[in-house]
Amino acid sequence: MPVNTAALKTFAPAMRRQLIEAVGRKLDLLLHQTSADTLTTAAGSIEELRQQEAHNRQQLLERVAYSWFNRLAALADAEMERPREDLRSIWARVEEKACRLALIYACSKNREKPVIDADAAEWACGLSEHLTRRVLYLAHEYVSQGEFDAKQKAVLRAMRTAGGRMTRSQMCRVTQHLTQRERDEVLENLKETGRLKEGVEPTAGRSRRVYELLP
Repeated sequence: MPVNTAALKTFAPAMRRQLIEAVGRKLDLLLHQTSADTLTTAAGSIEELRQQEAHNRQQLLERVAYSWFNRLAALADAEMERPREDLRSIWARVEEKACRLALIYACSKNREKPVIDADAAEWACGLSEHLTRRVLYLAHEYVSQGEFDAKQKAVLRAMRTAGGRMTRSQMCRVTQHLTQRERDEVLENLKETGRLKEGVEPTAGRSRRVYELLP
């Protein structure tokens, strides 16, 4: 996949230069090391880096420097290919948020001379992805397309809270806000759509109905 550095090139240019310079210093140190690892197990990788450096050092530095940001950009592009347009708008800004988070990390680490280094990039991209996925999860759990959908999601949340399994009496207790008809309609639809299954469990006395979430 080609390296896409457009977002970072327009964001904090001075820090961009410092990041590339820091990567360059680490690259020089790595290429000139004569440790046991660089001479044996990592010899092939080191030689490949030397060839890439000889071909285009600047391109190699940018690719390494932006590896975390480009991974996030590739992830966002893949997610935005999905058919739902409401998800695209959320993923569209994930890279921009990562850049801003990286700047916050750099300033908190050294307010006099902030540098967006590899640690800042890794932390910022990881947090930006996590927060994006968290927003999408909460939207899926709580944003409903109508009153009936809201009732279904309330039942599913209650089931997950209970560990994915409930008896009929437990279900009635946690859904007291629903009438019996509403409860039965919701449960029937969840069974028909393959999100819930109903069974009968024998006991010492009367058998009881149980509900289990399906994966």
